[in-house]
Amino acid sequence: MLSPGAASIARQVSSLATSNAADELTASALWVACREADWDKPAPIAPCVLRIVRRAVQAELGFGEGCKRADRAWAATNPWDPQWGAWEIVIDPHQPVSNEAAVELLELLEDAVKSEVITPADLELLVSIAIATDELELHDGAPARRQACGLGSRAAATVVADRLGLHEVTIRRRLRRCLHDLTEFAAEALHEQTAA
Repeated sequence: MLSPGAASIARQVSSLATSNAADELTASALWVACREADWDKPAPIAPCVLRIVRRAVQAELGFGEGCKRADRAWAATNPWDPQWGAWEIVIDPHQPVSNEAAVELLELLEDAVKSEVITPADLELLVSIAIATDELELHDGAPARRQACGLGSRAAATVVADRLGLHEVTIRRRLRRCLHDLTEFAAEALHEQTAA
C-alpha cells in the first residue's frame, strides 16, 4: 500500500540527491515511520505515514516544510559556497577577524557545564560533531544542510559514532537533546540579562 507513495516521494527529491541516495533516504524514513505508526488507530494510516516520510526526507535534504519543522534556524539560512567570489567583497582580508562570537559560545558552553545543563561528555560530543562536520565540508564537499543548524548530518554523526563506538542514531539523539537543553539555557540566560 505504501510503495507507490514512497516511490513518488523518492522521485520528487531525486533532483536534490542521487537516485540511490533518494531511494535510500525514502526507504529508511519509511521504515522508521512504519515502525512508529499506531496501526490500531481507526483513522487512515497510510496518508499519515507518507506525510511523515515526506517531511523526514525533506528535513534530511534541507528543504521544504520538513526542514522548517525540523530546524527553523537552518531553514532560514542561505548557505554560500566557500569558493564563491562574493566572499572577497563581504570579508575584507585586511581587517582583523573578531572572535567575539567564539568567545561568547565558549562562555555559554562553560556555564552550561557548570550549571549541569550538559555534561562534559555532551560538550565533547558537540565539539566532535562540529569538527567532523567541518572536515566533511572541507575535504569531501559534503553539504551541511541538515538538521540541527548544520550539525545533524548523518555523515558527521557516523564519523563521530565510529570514533566513540556508538550507533549513529544514538549520536544524533544525544545531539538533539544537547541542543534543546542549550537553547533553553541560553534563552533563560538572555531573559535574566534583559531583566537585570
